[in-house]
Amino acid sequence: VLSTIRFFAAGRAVSQPRVSDGKGNDHKIMAPAGHAIRGWRNQVKAAAQRAMGAQRPLVGSIVLEVEFVFRRPQRLCVERTDPLKEGEFYIDQRVDHTSDPDWDNIGKAVSDALKMVVWVDDCFVSRAIVDKRYADRDETPGVWVTVSQRCAACKVHHGRCLTCGAAR
Repeated sequence: VLSTIRFFAAGRAVSQPRVSDGKGNDHKIMAPAGHAIRGWRNQVKAAAQRAMGAQRPLVGSIVLEVEFVFRRPQRLCVERTDPLKEGEFYIDQRVDHTSDPDWDNIGKAVSDALKMVVWVDDCFVSRAIVDKRYADRDETPGVWVTVSQRCAACKVHHGRCLTCGAAR
C-alpha cells in the first residue's frame, strides 16, 4: 500500500438522493438547496481535508473502507445488570444496523464528498468495504473512512501483495 488515510466525520449519515425512471433504474439527482445531504457531504469533506493536509488527491487503484456508526436506540441500551427482553441487546454488544438507509446510498454520498480531496475521481475505487452498526456506549455517530492506495505493481500471492505487502 502506497498511502493510507483514516479519518472520522461526525454526524448522521444521509443517503444520496436518487430518482427512479419507473423501470427499476435509479439515477443520481441534484439535491435541493436545503437537503440534508449537502451538510453531510460538507462534514465528510471537511474531515477528509484535515486528514489529507497538503497531500494531493490520489490516483490509481484505491481501496475504500467505510464504517457507519448510527445512534443506538434506547431499546438497544440495556445495562448488563438488567435482564434482557425479546429483541433487546446489552449496551456493550456490537449490533449491526440492518435498516434504512441503504449501504449503497450512504456510501455514494461519502464517495462523492471525497472527490478532488482524497481522490481525483471515485472511478479509481477498485474495492469497497461497507459496515453499518450502532454506536457503542458514549461513541459519537458518524463515519470512519479509510482510504488505501494500492501500488501499481501489486502481485498477489496467498492474499498478500509480493511488492508492497498489502493484504488483498
